[in-house]
Amino acid sequence: MADRTTSFAKSIESLTHPESALDEARRLRDAFTRRAEHQQIERQKERPEDRGSWLIANDAPAPRPAPSGPMRWPADREASATRMSAERNRENRKIAAAELAHAFRQRQPPRGHERDRER
Repeated sequence: MADRTTSFAKSIESLTHPESALDEARRLRDAFTRRAEHQQIERQKERPEDRGSWLIANDAPAPRPAPSGPMRWPADREASATRMSAERNRENRKIAAAELAHAFRQRQPPRGHERDRER
């Protein structure tokens, strides 16, 4: 009986090895994924009362279908007129800016001709 050791763990060699950074990263990744899965399962198990009333969730404001035919024409006409006036104003501003730039260039002395006179 003297041959027997007092503990089985003392006789096992190289059962544990030093943990590398990669082993630590893997262990942490696995822990985080397990926790995320656990949280997702808990969220799915939540009772509907925790999320709010079913009527409130389903009665949320939503765009209603617009009427068709003669009822819709005045609204379409107004929207079109607004869009066209905005487009015309934008184009008129571009034309005015181009005319202003052209007038400014006309008042400036021509480039390059001054160098010819100095020589």
